[in-house]
Amino acid sequence: RRRAQRAADQACSSVAAPEAGVASAVGGLPTHPKLRRGVLDNGLHYVILPNAVPPRRFEAHLEVHAGSIDEEVDEQGLAHLVEHVTFLGSKKREGLLGTGSRSNAYTDFHHTVFHIHSPLEGPLGQPMVRLALEALEEIAFQPRFLPQRIEKERRAVLAELQMMNTIEYRVDCQLLEQLHSENRLGNRFPIGKQEQIVGWDHDTVRRYHAKHYFPANTTLYVVGDVDADECAALVEEAFGDTPARPHKVLSEDVEVPEKPRRQAAPPVVHLWSSGGAGVGPTGVPEAGSSGVPVAPPRPPSTQPVLFQHTLLESVQLSVFAKVPVESVTNVDALVNSLMVRIVLSAFQFRVSALYNSYLDRPPPFSVVELDHSDSGREGCAVTTFSVTAEPEHWDEAVRVAALEVRRLVANGLSEGEMKRFLSALLADSEQLALQMDRVPSVDNLDFIMESDALGHCVMDQMQGNDALVVAAQSVTLDEVNRTARELCRFVSEFGRDGAPQSAAIVMSCPEAMSRPGPDGAPVPFVVSPEDVNDALQAPEGIETFASAEVDVPDMLMTRGDVAVALQRHAASTVASVVPQRVADPKTGAVQIKLRNGISVNYKHTLNEPCNAMLRVVAPGGRSMEDVKSGGAVAVGTRTLSEGGCVADYSREQIELFCVSNLINCMLESDEEFVTMDFHFSMREEGLAKSLQLLHLVLTRPRWEGSAFERAKQLYASHWRASTRSLERAASNTLIQTLLGEDRRFTDPAPEELDALVLERLSSP
Repeated sequence: RRRAQRAADQACSSVAAPEAGVASAVGGLPTHPKLRRGVLDNGLHYVILPNAVPPRRFEAHLEVHAGSIDEEVDEQGLAHLVEHVTFLGSKKREGLLGTGSRSNAYTDFHHTVFHIHSPLEGPLGQPMVRLALEALEEIAFQPRFLPQRIEKERRAVLAELQMMNTIEYRVDCQLLEQLHSENRLGNRFPIGKQEQIVGWDHDTVRRYHAKHYFPANTTLYVVGDVDADECAALVEEAFGDTPARPHKVLSEDVEVPEKPRRQAAPPVVHLWSSGGAGVGPTGVPEAGSSGVPVAPPRPPSTQPVLFQHTLLESVQLSVFAKVPVESVTNVDALVNSLMVRIVLSAFQFRVSALYNSYLDRPPPFSVVELDHSDSGREGCAVTTFSVTAEPEHWDEAVRVAALEVRRLVANGLSEGEMKRFLSALLADSEQLALQMDRVPSVDNLDFIMESDALGHCVMDQMQGNDALVVAAQSVTLDEVNRTARELCRFVSEFGRDGAPQSAAIVMSCPEAMSRPGPDGAPVPFVVSPEDVNDALQAPEGIETFASAEVDVPDMLMTRGDVAVALQRHAASTVASVVPQRVADPKTGAVQIKLRNGISVNYKHTLNEPCNAMLRVVAPGGRSMEDVKSGGAVAVGTRTLSEGGCVADYSREQIELFCVSNLINCMLESDEEFVTMDFHFSMREEGLAKSLQLLHLVLTRPRWEGSAFERAKQLYASHWRASTRSLERAASNTLIQTLLGEDRRFTDPAPEELDALVLERLSSP
């Protein structure tokens, strides 16, 4: 369920809004100054945003506000089939082939979308905006439901259903089915049901289309290197003559009933964890009010649901709380959103510190996550507490993770934590604002569409940053800790009277333990809903304690340290390497050879203003391993990454140093190379700080036994999982057939992992 939300929900939508500018003193948010909205006489809504990235290209997406939740009980999969038939049956869409255009379509719970990505002019000078809009009009409102096309797409949909039937998809379906058990989202998956798909006749397909596909039930989005006035005229030209009800009468005796325009979010009733029920992002109108379905009865409690399958390797427990989306249309809502992200950032850092605190054995959990995200496709906001662990340690993992949540609630964040993560979020927002003229059109379009579904106010990146700066002034430690308590109550008070009721509790787990028994036979994994409840509930008398403050350095090396390093390694200064610089006229890259033999290539681009990317490449990789050191490079690289500490700095200090300075670092190995990637801001000496971190990783890494054990545990898990994955098992078998006894190109086997010794990995 993770949906990354970057440095502020800087976004978006309402037709009537305050004038463009900064957030007003009374709390209103500005709207994007270039965003243009309109409604044609036939009811079609359109949104236009000029955006010249990439230049001379545009995106045109036609959203039909009908998806799988609009299907009746005997229509499951019909929205998807109609999407296939209308899209692939369009002659005008076929006419776009060979023009440099790309087109596709998809169906989700709440909508069906047809999209075209195209240059402004075709190879023969064709006016592609006009042609694309005409193609979309034909797809949606003038489809040809030929019997042979319906049968062809029926077979395609059935084939797609088979391809999607993976274990990951089954787990996702279990989560959604339980999370939304009170409404259609839990039983109307877009792919549909095979037994129904095979039986629909021609009239059934036409009738669904006629009911849902009409201009007032659609929104057209055009984002690209276009003039807003000219584009609006083309929209009128392409769609203005479309009848308000194109297929109201299917035949002499069949008339399709009228249907109003549906809101962007799915019109389903949600039972909120805090009590009550409602529809849509704001939770109103309340269920049972005029024209709104009555909410189903709320169960007295939420019991864990177990999903066991032989293809699952690890245990994942997910606990959900469901609340209305708070539409971001004013500063107060933005303040609340900002405080939620501060709390989540602090919790994930604490989990990372907890993970690395196990020095004498691997931690009981692999992953612990606390997430809060708004979902336009589901019309609600969901807070998720999830724990992933090996089946042997799942109960300890859940207890440890739940205790960490209770610590957060009981003791709150410190002043230093709040300021640190607030500063990082503001710095990230500022970086986004500096890149506002470099955001691709498709990203802007997706952002606007999701914001419309959530009821947010659409701002450009600079407006969003300005609004976030205003919002940050209202953030206080007391309010952040109040937010933490409210956000986490469904976990911290689990099992107590008056606690918020979880929307769902789902455990996905294997049928057997990770390791066989003494006789080599699989050991069954046995768990019950009562076991899950016991693990989540806090034992009596458990004491919580506040997290220790972490001293975060401003720089990792002093000027004296740098001077000593320069002298010791005889590296060149910038001035001394000028004569050795060679510029490649074809690529624009500058090549430098340092006196110590290191080759440096660099190039200046404007793709991400004030940002830079650094990659260090060391040849060798797993090809350097031999029979006695199988997996050494892979496990060694992972050990350094797991440890995350260098010189005299702890992992926590390095992590917070990177967070504070917007530095992302990744260390990886493959068959040929060991690589280290840095993505960082050039502001506040970002290059110097990244190079200092690189220098310490190369010269003063710390090889920790606990990190070594965690790395081996990870690869052991990969090995076990490969035996249950058809794709990975086939890949390993193919490689072994080609290479024989050479195992450097497959995951290390358990016996190879057991033979590894930390001292051998860390030796020069």
